[in-house]
Amino acid sequence: MANQKMKTHLFKVKGASLLAIVKKLMSMDLERRRIREIKLEHSLCLENDLYAMDLAKHREFGPGRSSKNEITKGFDLRTDEGFGEMTAILYDNKRQFILVQYNHYGPRATSICEYFNQSLGGGSLDFDPVLKKGELEKLNTHKYAKQVFYAIEFPNNKFPPTTDIDSRVKHNWDIAQKTGMTNIGRIEVTLKQYRGGSVNRMLNCLQYCKSLLKNKNMLQSLKVEVSQEDNRKIEMLNLLQSQEEIALEGLIRDGTTRMYSFDSRYNILLQAHEKWLKAQVIHD
Repeated sequence: MANQKMKTHLFKVKGASLLAIVKKLMSMDLERRRIREIKLEHSLCLENDLYAMDLAKHREFGPGRSSKNEITKGFDLRTDEGFGEMTAILYDNKRQFILVQYNHYGPRATSICEYFNQSLGGGSLDFDPVLKKGELEKLNTHKYAKQVFYAIEFPNNKFPPTTDIDSRVKHNWDIAQKTGMTNIGRIEVTLKQYRGGSVNRMLNCLQYCKSLLKNKNMLQSLKVEVSQEDNRKIEMLNLLQSQEEIALEGLIRDGTTRMYSFDSRYNILLQAHEKWLKAQVIHD
């Protein structure tokens, strides 16, 4: 079946040369490419200076084999084997944009960017979320950002080792751990610092919100309270759905493995790239 949809998010690449990083990684064997639980497995040079890549996230634990007439059974794996979750990306080297497949269990944009930086021994590469034009205009037409509200939810009640979320969240997490709270699923934060300084303050607020959007897998809400004049005509903007994304059909499973094929995933990324190019969201 080829009617399964795949969601794609768009980012602007900034900082270090991603192409140089990828070439360095692909010159290594697979074992050396793995950093923590992530490794770059495939890289294809396509037309028009586009590069399709596939990254895997290793999981020690996973699902079992199930059928209608039998109980669910585990897989017979070697001690050095686990379960792999795949995320495809499409890199536009000419325009410096990157399209990232959304896979709930696979590598996310933030961890992929961190992976590339770690391969350099610590680098300056950054994936900056591209926001929808309408959302940017809403923010840009206001002078004051009164408050920022957001909520973070933690998968499996664990604080991720690499994340760009605010230090306040980590501080609250540490306090909760020290006081014996072990079932921490959600932390809510309210910031009230963005007052007074108009344009520069709004730019700071926008950059702060974009850094939060890099952790979209954990972000449950993101709202900004804005106004044209200090303490007057307050409006609440919901930015959680503000990032550019496209959901397209075309996922195809590989035979009996039931894995979605790399070809079908990067072909969807190519379609998304074409749509964003025509809409001038992706541009020189």
